[in-house]
Amino acid sequence: MAAARSFGRILDPMLTIRQMSRDLAPRKRVLLVKQYDITVRGLKAGKVSSSAAKRFGVQKSGRITRAHAFKVHKNTHKSRGHVNRLGANGEVTKADATTALRLLGLK
Repeated sequence: MAAARSFGRILDPMLTIRQMSRDLAPRKRVLLVKQYDITVRGLKAGKVSSSAAKRFGVQKSGRITRAHAFKVHKNTHKSRGHVNRLGANGEVTKADATTALRLLGLK
């Protein structure tokens, strides 16, 4: 069973809203637990796409990074430099950045 640890207490993701509001002060923060919503200061935020969270990263400057494709298998015919370049993180293009930000819940 998945449970999130928040402020020294174990929170059961199956708790009802009434039980959560009874157990937590209204200004406490509840961490994201898989498919459940985030509650921050009593306000309901949208769900973050878990697939996007695995695929994209956001740097301090705001740029969105991603992994390169074609590095998982069939690397024997590729040069060492080619495989090393594929291993480095790339940047998401401006056209796809808005979609990625929306999926990550940042816009």
